[in-house]
Amino acid sequence: MKNIALKTKEYLENMLDVKVEIRHSNIGYKLPHFFSEKYIFYDITLNGKHYLLIEGKDMLTAKVVKLHSHILENRFGIKVIYLSKSINPSLRRAFIKERISFIIPDNQIYLPHLGILFNESCHQEVKKRNRFSSLTQVVIIRTLLEKEYQLSTVSMYAKKYYLNVMYVSRAFQELTEYELITRDECGKEKPIHWLFTGKELWEKAQPYFFNPINKVIWFRLNRQVPFCLAGFSALSKYSMLTPENYESYATTRIIAKKFPDLVEIPYKEEQTNELQLWRYNPKLITSEDYVDPLSLFLCLKEEPDERVQMALEEMMEKIKW
Repeated sequence: MKNIALKTKEYLENMLDVKVEIRHSNIGYKLPHFFSEKYIFYDITLNGKHYLLIEGKDMLTAKVVKLHSHILENRFGIKVIYLSKSINPSLRRAFIKERISFIIPDNQIYLPHLGILFNESCHQEVKKRNRFSSLTQVVIIRTLLEKEYQLSTVSMYAKKYYLNVMYVSRAFQELTEYELITRDECGKEKPIHWLFTGKELWEKAQPYFFNPINKVIWFRLNRQVPFCLAGFSALSKYSMLTPENYESYATTRIIAKKFPDLVEIPYKEEQTNELQLWRYNPKLITSEDYVDPLSLFLCLKEEPDERVQMALEEMMEKIKW
């Protein structure tokens, strides 16, 4: 029978398509004795990042595990992941509520700091969302624009687009659920195969795309901003549309907060510009100074102005699927 460390390694490599290394840790010798009474310690490396894996010897409450994890993280400066052979539903819900990272081999992975929740227990089918997650939309739009259908593994996508391997793995899982890709069952990398390409893929994915804009603000900044042009400013780059007398930009809320001198204005005034706060960083897709055409289409497709609709049609006709 496989020991839990080996089962964990194989399970993570199979589910997340990442290289995993696990070995026993002697960290327990540096801790009060009660820690060694309650846990077995392992050093675990997920795709080159190091974590402390703690296997519970007995069933512990979520509050106890959270407290102990907090002590260990503060003392050693390393993220802690809880490991157990099994977990009951009520305890699992408590762990998730407390945002405690845990792994139950062949059952469930919950790593909130990496945005991962995967549940195989009881062979339950994961419910489809009614829209893509942000990174899945990024992956599919980049694939459409760059025609990178030959990038067949998680690691190839992550390397090409400078993305987190685990986030890409999660996006591939979602694309499988939406029946837009299939994945080989053999090998650690589990190569993917796109079921559709080009305009057919774009049309099949339409029901699940979302408008990237989360919020729009007006702002004033006495220097040039490193944001992408968006809205009508970007559309004028793709068409004959005459731009407005102000600039529109796009970035994320997190990036915008890095500019303390960016002054938000409650409504449009002279010498103010529009800032769209997107659900994903537009620079994950475009290398230009303006947002990509497919994300822009999703932002403006409900715009009632006939001139805008004509400009969108002009832009979309130029795309070489």
